[in-house]
Amino acid sequence: MSKTVPFGASLAFEERMFPKLNAEIQFDRDQETRERALKSLCDLSHNQVKAYQICSLGLMDSIGKILDDPNDLCRELATEIFAVMCTHNIGRDAALKFIPKLSELFSEKNENTRKNVHKALYYSSELIRGVTQMIEKKLIPVFINLLKTEINDVRCWIIQTFHNCLRFASDEALQNQGFETLKELLEVDNEIIVEYSLRSLAEITFNSAGKARANSDEKLADFLITIIKNKKRGVEVRSAACAALGSVSITSHGKIKSVDCKALSPLCDLLQEDNSEAKLMSLTCISILSEVPDGRSYMLQRVELIRPYVMSKDELVATAAKECLRVIQWKP
Repeated sequence: MSKTVPFGASLAFEERMFPKLNAEIQFDRDQETRERALKSLCDLSHNQVKAYQICSLGLMDSIGKILDDPNDLCRELATEIFAVMCTHNIGRDAALKFIPKLSELFSEKNENTRKNVHKALYYSSELIRGVTQMIEKKLIPVFINLLKTEINDVRCWIIQTFHNCLRFASDEALQNQGFETLKELLEVDNEIIVEYSLRSLAEITFNSAGKARANSDEKLADFLITIIKNKKRGVEVRSAACAALGSVSITSHGKIKSVDCKALSPLCDLLQEDNSEAKLMSLTCISILSEVPDGRSYMLQRVELIRPYVMSKDELVATAAKECLRVIQWKP
């Protein structure tokens, strides 16, 4: 019996705690009380059970109102709660209706507030409904402009959100200098920004308009191959560059250009990295480039490099290796 008392007392305390915190963050309370209550809610929001209680008891609406608060610290704490809450499924669902309000804080002077906002939007963009809202609110051109001007600590969240949106908004991105902006970001000194800029290039060039834009760029294939070659880069960045190269090489012009730029040698090197994505992207890209005679001739001399991966425990890698061998060994 004694073991159940503390548990019951804890439940009773929590039942009173959230309404009390909700009352303390209201505009009619003194500043110190509000800040203390917001900090408590921020700490509690890391716990999934507490996050559920915050949502079910209606506290998200109260916190959402504080996004308009005249006090800088209160706004920062409110956005921090949103950023943490959006790491939980229930928090993401509850935050969707606040996307317009969050987007009004893009020009905040407080860097922490802006970073929190973009963290919340990134986690929201993991839901299709979140992406849909961002597209409907015309945020794609806004993201592109922010990618040109924001500090790196904030841009590394924006680029991931932008990447999640591109599968549904590549045309809009192309029409608003998305391709040009992504190319510029490849030279930023930040691995996350470069990696997701490359992944975004793979998405923005998925359709025919994107491929045409990429194929008209004389330097892009060379630049991507340089990244793939550079073993000082993280394997994730090199794999992302490989995915982008594969996307822009789907067309006949793209295949010939990439083979002429000697892409196959660094792709064979990347294939041997101890990383499943690197193997999969390399095999896929090698298959694409082996569809042209010069590419096939090069790889026919290196068939034994591909063959072991047919037995890979990774089913996707094994399937890609079989397809790669089929393309290389194809005879008219």
